[in-house]
Amino acid sequence: MKYPSFCLNKKTKETRPEGKARTIRTWLQGSRGMLSARIYMPAMKDGQKCPAVVVMHGIMTTKDIYPQPAIAKMLQARGIMAVTFDFNGHGCSYGSFTDMTIPKEKEDALKVIGYVSSLPFVSRTGLCGHSQGGVVSALCAGELRERISAAVLMAPAAVCKDDALNGNIMGSVFDPANPPEVLKVMMHRLGGNYIRTAQQLDIYGQASLYKGPLCVIHGEKDKTVPARYGKQFKSVCPQCELHMLPEEGHLLNGDRTGVCSIACDFLANALGTER
Repeated sequence: MKYPSFCLNKKTKETRPEGKARTIRTWLQGSRGMLSARIYMPAMKDGQKCPAVVVMHGIMTTKDIYPQPAIAKMLQARGIMAVTFDFNGHGCSYGSFTDMTIPKEKEDALKVIGYVSSLPFVSRTGLCGHSQGGVVSALCAGELRERISAAVLMAPAAVCKDDALNGNIMGSVFDPANPPEVLKVMMHRLGGNYIRTAQQLDIYGQASLYKGPLCVIHGEKDKTVPARYGKQFKSVCPQCELHMLPEEGHLLNGDRTGVCSIACDFLANALGTER
């Protein structure tokens, strides 16, 4: 049987799953254009299967910035395939940042999850997301439910809805009843549709629909997304394994190895491997 190519560029030779561990740069189809991606393939034997984890970055960052590569490499070393990608309007992917919204990111993620889950050598699929990527992971897990075998939310930015309703996103103030078409946030231009759609999100309601293995990792010193937003996932998802880290902030980069180990240990235990 021939396996689908990881790369949609016809000039690139088809990649098969067996062989040594390797990282493949490629493009995957998103909801509105192509997404720049990396596939971290573990060492596999011919005919072997493995679990896979789709790893999602936060707002104003990319697949190549911590914690995404660190998580992916650690999973790869444990025999789990990891896929990282830039959301629309981020990194090298198609689209404009101003047009980006969380619902659009969810659509991108669903496309990537669908592709990964369809690979014949993938046995189970998990999710791992940091910050806004954690919100997208929670929304996808709630929608796909039993198709997701494990999910890890790292400093999930569920504050985004309250920020949009309160008229203050990362220090940029606006009228929440009449959002501007463009809001300058740090060095970026956030579109008005981002604000309007964020105001309508039901993050915890959607997350509560997911009954599978769930882990939330949050820093007690997080000033971007206060710790209560991470703790709330435990209230709506009783099965949630909650890790509140006293010395960590939003970036979770104080003890990088320790933080990533919590996420990868959870995913490896929940997903297992096909050794």
